[in-house]
Amino acid sequence: MNKYCAICLWLVITLVGTFALLYGSLGALSVGIMGSIPGSGLPPVFPLAVGGLLFIIGFYMLVSTIRGASEMQRVVGVISSFEKITIDDISRQSGVKLPKVRPILFAAISEGKIHGTVRENTFFRETPKPGETVTIEREVMVTRKAPDACLRCGAALNPKEVEWIGPDQVRCPHCGATMSIETERV
Repeated sequence: MNKYCAICLWLVITLVGTFALLYGSLGALSVGIMGSIPGSGLPPVFPLAVGGLLFIIGFYMLVSTIRGASEMQRVVGVISSFEKITIDDISRQSGVKLPKVRPILFAAISEGKIHGTVRENTFFRETPKPGETVTIEREVMVTRKAPDACLRCGAALNPKEVEWIGPDQVRCPHCGATMSIETERV
């Protein structure tokens, strides 16, 4: 689930819990805790209990989601400054506790926020050259390279000018043709 969607969901649950607490409190003030709220017939204890539960769960999850996003942002910020950095140094510089750094690091890699590999206790950042991407597939290094010329219009293609549509296709800047790329083992 997208972090923004999760934040909105937990915020809505927290607000619903707050309104239920307010409704139950106003009902308890007007008819007492054991009476029934006019119009709904509910005892004030019911909205107070449900509202309290929703508020506690929603607020806890809202804070946890925001904290997790902040921790990932700090880890990515530290990593983007180094070509090679240890997990311990990432923890010290980002302020994120050491047991959380490795899962955050793998999540950032899988979400495409950073590119690199973790070997033992060190993160190695990878910076692909313009026009080609280097990825690891099943522990095998591969290079992806755009064709030298467009298959439709025949124009020479500069790797810096082609538009990468996905990991396996490029678009010609001259005619807009879509072409597959060449993959070679390194």
